[in-house]
Amino acid sequence: MLCAKRVVSVVVVLVAVGTLMIAGCGGGPSYEGPARGAVSGAVTFDGQPLAYGIINFIPEGQGRRANGIVMNGQYSIDEDHGPNAGTYKVQILGYAKAPADVPEGEEEGGGDEEPEVDMGPQILPAKYNVESTLTAEIAAGENKHDFTLTTDG
Repeated sequence: MLCAKRVVSVVVVLVAVGTLMIAGCGGGPSYEGPARGAVSGAVTFDGQPLAYGIINFIPEGQGRRANGIVMNGQYSIDEDHGPNAGTYKVQILGYAKAPADVPEGEEEGGGDEEPEVDMGPQILPAKYNVESTLTAEIAAGENKHDFTLTTDG
């Protein structure tokens, strides 16, 4: 049980760090780097919209890593936070439900233990995340990439 809490805690920390990285990196009028693209789309698993997940775009060469939240089978990353034009490896972490709310008072570290946040187990096979072979080509401007994931293949 303690191990499962730690895994969930690690996932929550990774999501928080990723969100902070997106919020704190470049963007807006001061950004003068290579063109970025907005990217959005749908993610289904075994024919159903993925309830909750994290999608990562990792550059295969030069480029800017980007990530977003998948909610009810949909994700969207705006151009200011999107990846640069190029080829990206795509990793998708998926869960059967969104994280439960953090109990009141625990969101600010109100105790010795980390707040328990239950998203349930990772439901996607490793072939879509740690061993992903998914790719996406990103161009400047709007990009749409849907991902149809299955248990078998």
